Amino acid sequence: MLTPESWSSNCGACNLHIGCKNGRQWVDGCLQDPLILFVSHGPGIDEDAVGTPQQGMGGTLLKNILRDCGVEGLCAYTNVTRCFIPDPKNPHKSKHPTKKQMDYCVPTLFNEIEALNPRLIVTLGAPAAKYLLEVGTIK
Repeated sequence: MLTPESWSSNCGACNLHIGCKNGRQWVDGCLQDPLILFVSHGPGIDEDAVGTPQQGMGGTLLKNILRDCGVEGLCAYTNVTRCFIPDPKNPHKSKHPTKKQMDYCVPTLFNEIEALNPRLIVTLGAPAAKYLLEVGTIK
């Protein structure tokens, strides 16, 4: 049985979790050999309130599209960073994580990927893609 404890040995090494309402975000959806694992940069305010990834308008749209394609139940959702990082200019929006913040969280992500064994990994958004594909610059 997959549990957050089985892949989160490094989680808590930074101070990002201090501001999380529902604790750290873990993988959601199909937890056994998913067809697709969607990876976003980190949770937004909606995910922080609910406690699982892809709960906002974008996540709802994505899940509706996947449902219409007949694959929603075969997909899993996660984030590079585990905790909501509020934007200092607008605390209701998330701030993109820094490379250092992602460095803290990525061992947990890689443990999730190994445990889930998805057939395909799709990054959602530039920060996740740039970090995982090692292209571009993340400050």
